[in-house]
Amino acid sequence: MGARGPGQGHTLRHRSCVHWVNAPGRWLADQRAAGTTLVAVDWRRAPLADLSAARGRTVVLLGHEQHGVPPEALRLVHQVVEIPMVGTRLSLTVAVAGSLVAHRLAGLL
Repeated sequence: MGARGPGQGHTLRHRSCVHWVNAPGRWLADQRAAGTTLVAVDWRRAPLADLSAARGRTVVLLGHEQHGVPPEALRLVHQVVEIPMVGTRLSLTVAVAGSLVAHRLAGLL
């Protein structure tokens, strides 16, 4: 909490939401059909700088560190971006990757 009170000082205007689903492919297809923009982060794709700020509901898919986003999910997304890195490391933690993408989608990065 702190001097400003709960909920103040947040960068994003809307609450985020995490969904646990039994059939992720069907859920993603339903989201796409409903007009939601689907963005995935995967290797050797367009750089994160090519991602525009979100203009509506957007779902971000962050893949497994070693296997990436499953191919069946990649077929459903509108855009796939990668986070360029310098050096020999091949991955970021999902928290860091998600934060970078969220900031980009919010128009802050």
